[in-house]
Amino acid sequence: MSKWIDDSIVIDFPVPNPIQQIISELEKYDQEEDDYFYFDRSELLENVTKDYVYEKVLTAKQRALLIQKYS
Repeated sequence: MSKWIDDSIVIDFPVPNPIQQIISELEKYDQEEDDYFYFDRSELLENVTKDYVYEKVLTAKQRALLIQKYS
């Protein structure tokens, strides 16, 4: 069971590798209950996904799902 990750949200779209790396770190820090590094990476996810929406790699809806799941 996750402390900060909303497991009810399913990410069923392709995620760019840099975002996947951040997600892997978030999952690790969530499991370890390391709030400092979890929220540091969560903030990074919010910033990086903005760029991917701007570049039209992700939609705003996909970004919102990622943020909702991991923030």
